[in-house]
Amino acid sequence: MARAMIGTHNGNFHCDEVLAIAMLMQLLEYRNARIMRCRDMQQLATCNILVDVGGSFDLTIKDFYPNLEPAVKLSSAGLIYAHFGKRVITEIAGRLNSDEALEAVFKRQYFSKALALASTELVTNVRQLVEDWLPARIIVKNGLISRFSFHPSGMIAQLIRSGCPWMEHIFDLEKEERITTQARGPRPFSGRPVFVVTSGARMSSVIAVQINEDDEFSKRVYFPESWAGKRDRELDQAVGINGCVFVHTDRFLTAHKTLAGSLKMAVLALKAAGYL
Repeated sequence: MARAMIGTHNGNFHCDEVLAIAMLMQLLEYRNARIMRCRDMQQLATCNILVDVGGSFDLTIKDFYPNLEPAVKLSSAGLIYAHFGKRVITEIAGRLNSDEALEAVFKRQYFSKALALASTELVTNVRQLVEDWLPARIIVKNGLISRFSFHPSGMIAQLIRSGCPWMEHIFDLEKEERITTQARGPRPFSGRPVFVVTSGARMSSVIAVQINEDDEFSKRVYFPESWAGKRDRELDQAVGINGCVFVHTDRFLTAHKTLAGSLKMAVLALKAAGYL
């Protein structure tokens, strides 16, 4: 007999889907199940049950995606517990002496599970704020304050840490530092950061800042259209410098092998847009 397959998403995981799968594996039909972690729906279609992936709540195909069942808003663990919880309890504790006893344990465990999940979520969120969010805010603030030292236009900010989640902070910090009132010149974003530069081990990247926090698809300044989608030598020729890596087809992201090269590309983009 083929082993059952439980499907869930890949990438970062959370306690709700882990708990959901742990409960399923208490049941006879899933006790020795294999776990498939991906987002390819063709592959997931081969699974016996899906948890926290698939985008639907459908008992007929055993797809348990959270927050989609009418009138009941539950996490993936909550959905699994709601539909399999009594069987899980019976598998763990054996058959209880009455339905009332089973119901009492079911309800008590429901609260305990919710408490454990809430506690875990609280601790995780606080740690994330202290360990990631707050240090990132300090890095972004320093980058904004020192941007005129990085380039005299004040329109290119350097962040000292690659992968820093700067978009979560830049708009608040612009207001906090009164950068929104520091525009210089006739152009709408003169003196304000339009590009953010970060450096990694292999390359340096320039990312265009969106116009505001509510419009993620519109950028303050785009890279020249003649650069769009080009890479390596072809991009070197279009830009006029060596060491270019790529420019995104939508012209909001570029990379160069060096920090100096990335800064040069940002300056050229500002010139092309009429800011310099």
